[in-house]
This record gives sequence, structure tokens and C-alpha cells, in this order.
Amino acid sequence: MIDSPECVDLLIKAGLDINIQDQRGNTPLMVACFFNKPRIVKSLVAAHADATIKNKEGKDAAALCDDRDVQE
Repeated sequence: MIDSPECVDLLIKAGLDINIQDQRGNTPLMVACFFNKPRIVKSLVAAHADATIKNKEGKDAAALCDDRDVQE
């Protein structure tokens, strides 16, 4: 997990596929929610990350934010 909002912003600007999924089906937005990184969540949402994608557990980013009590 990249823990630098600035680095995430650079990757977004470089054309990173912000909806890419890992082996568990998690997207960068889901991972940012899981690790309670509200600044990164905001950057990904502003870049139009798809919050409706579900991982292999059937959870979307909103469910992961709720699970981890992301406040912002």
C-alpha cells in the first residue's frame, strides 16, 4: 500500500488504471478504505474511481469504508 497521497496523485496523473483489481478483487479505492486513508480515497474518487466494483467477498468500497469506519 502506498502511504503517500502525493505519490498516488502522481500515479493517477501518469495514467494508472485506478480500477485495477488485485488477486482478491480489491481496487486501489478499496485498499485505501481498508487502511483508512481518507486523503487517498478523496484523490481516487476525484479521479472517478469506480466505487461500485465488488471484490471476491462481494464488498464494494463503501462497505469497506463502513467496515473500517473511515470518517472523511
